[in-house]
Amino acid sequence: MNFAASTESATSVPLPTQIGQTRVYFNLRPAPLYFTSAGQLNAQVPWELSNETSAQVVVVRNGAASLPVPVQLTPASPGIFLVRENAGVVVNTATGQLVDSQNGIQRGQAMVIYASGLGAVNATVSSDVPASATELEPTRERVEAMLSVAGQEIALSVLFAGSAPGFIGVNQVNVLIPTETPQGVASFRLRTSGQESNTVQFAVQ
Repeated sequence: MNFAASTESATSVPLPTQIGQTRVYFNLRPAPLYFTSAGQLNAQVPWELSNETSAQVVVVRNGAASLPVPVQLTPASPGIFLVRENAGVVVNTATGQLVDSQNGIQRGQAMVIYASGLGAVNATVSSDVPASATELEPTRERVEAMLSVAGQEIALSVLFAGSAPGFIGVNQVNVLIPTETPQGVASFRLRTSGQESNTVQFAVQ
């Protein structure tokens, strides 16, 4: 509460470390900010903390600091972005439409999953600027995509996993749905570095 006097978003890149009178610090390192409001702040955990195992998070508004809050830092903490409960930001590459329980994907088609927290990538990255739009930045560690449908668990073919080109702090995973996949509502999750993401659902047709 009382994070900011008004609701504001970053309007340019590199992302600012201050919006209005508000800053966020991780171990005294200022974090790039996407959005500020009275009750919510959206910040990017600085890449420079990749070798740390914990951080003290402090919000500073107009010179007044919050109490520090400890958070655990891990090499990876995958999470699929949601548009609503159980429905992820999953895009059918053939149609450009979101894939969910009502708008399914055909067997044999590819889809793109937007997520965060897949860990380090094979590129030199900065905390506050978009990923390259011309050079792919794949993850260093293997990313698995698991599909459960009709009582079967299927490991999908991952075509690419890494930074989403042109985005800041966003990962992209491209997968292919096998032609022999059973039809029905499927549950999908990502796995990397021993950590699993949340689960989203969509129809396989």
